[in-house]
Amino acid sequence: HFLEVIEDILSLEAPRLSDVIERAAPDCEVTDLADVSEGAWPGLAEHRRFPATFSNVSKYLVARGEVDAHLAKILTATAEITDTNTADEKSKTALAVAILAAVDHVPSAALRTTLVESLSLDDYLAVDTIAAEVGDLFAQLLKYNLIADDAVSYKHLAGTDWPTRKAFIRESRSFSSYMTPALV
Repeated sequence: HFLEVIEDILSLEAPRLSDVIERAAPDCEVTDLADVSEGAWPGLAEHRRFPATFSNVSKYLVARGEVDAHLAKILTATAEITDTNTADEKSKTALAVAILAAVDHVPSAALRTTLVESLSLDDYLAVDTIAAEVGDLFAQLLKYNLIADDAVSYKHLAGTDWPTRKAFIRESRSFSSYMTPALV
């Protein structure tokens, strides 16, 4: 009766929904977020009460506009997004870009890259849709073959520090083929 209890609490506008979700039996879970009102989604995410399927994560992201602290708890706990085989490429790419942009709530570049890799993208991500950040994000993206190993990807890192570019170069299998003095 987990769903009915959640809906009852939402209809009463009771401020204790998160407490009820937290204290529910461990096997109380919502399989599909479409089965429950959107107002319950942050509390369900906070207490990891739904699986990180492509459908659930996408719905949450569309409703909330970003990967927030609540959804980050689910993504961090699972480190994988499942059931991606029925999703279209455009939706998977949009979700990948949103996950990579969630640096405030999912600071680990390795975890964000692992999550994106679990989406099984057919094509490379366009580097201009990903914010250039200091650290090993772009090296990780290159390692998992999520971005092209080319001059455009390296140029995107021009505003970062040397350790960031060095990590990219070390991970690159083709850097010597597109390296020029002007590029370096």
